Amino acid sequence: MKSLKTLHLIHAFYTNDESICNLLSGCPRLEELVVERTCEYSVKFFTIKVPSLQRFRIYDDNDEDEFVGYVIDTPSLKYLEIGYLGCPQFSLNALGLLAVYIARVSNVISESLVSVRRLVLNVSTSMTIYPPTGCIFYQLVYLQIYTPEPGWYDLLTWMLEHSPKLQVLKLVGKYRIKPDYHVLGWEWNKPKSVPECLLSHLETFVWRRYDWKREKEEEVATYLLKNARGLKNATFSTGPIEPGQLDKLKQRRRTRKKIGWCAQGF
Repeated sequence: MKSLKTLHLIHAFYTNDESICNLLSGCPRLEELVVERTCEYSVKFFTIKVPSLQRFRIYDDNDEDEFVGYVIDTPSLKYLEIGYLGCPQFSLNALGLLAVYIARVSNVISESLVSVRRLVLNVSTSMTIYPPTGCIFYQLVYLQIYTPEPGWYDLLTWMLEHSPKLQVLKLVGKYRIKPDYHVLGWEWNKPKSVPECLLSHLETFVWRRYDWKREKEEEVATYLLKNARGLKNATFSTGPIEPGQLDKLKQRRRTRKKIGWCAQGF
């Protein structure tokens, strides 16, 4: 398949590790690869070595004990999307990455991530997504973080401290079926000093599904608005208030007044 540029492997069955390598080695011009896997016991290491590959999407909820992980060697890769990945090992060589989306991943540690310009994180905060110690996201200008559970505050702090050129920050709250659901007992570790990106680069701040009732979210919003000295645009959106919920409307107005006062300087 010397002319093939796009390949989608959706719940395919592989004889062994070598069968994957043989298949991909026969596609020397491959530019886009999609891999979706579920329960499959014949592969130990899923190796993807494609020098021409530019776009790669992988969704894997395989929980078989025999499967160890992925070895990805794609020096031309520009766009990477990873979801539902729970394997013990994940090796990535893709130093030219521009945009990455990571969702529900248990272990992605790679220096390749520090080259990205756009990064979307939709991960459990108990999982490890941080690059090795000392790595800085010098190229990152767009960051989007989903906030599905307690602990995302610390992930936000870590990313702000390690993304000195960040220009756009977007937070996306969790949609809750029970609107009165709250998580207690989690404290936010603020940055020890104001991150460089807030002092000189951040221009746009968006918070979708903002919860006006949660003090921790108000604390985060207040900190960002007070310290983002170059901020030009800030947008907060939330769910509608049903008729008869005047207490929520009053709470929202109080919070809006607080946040508005913090934002007067930008």
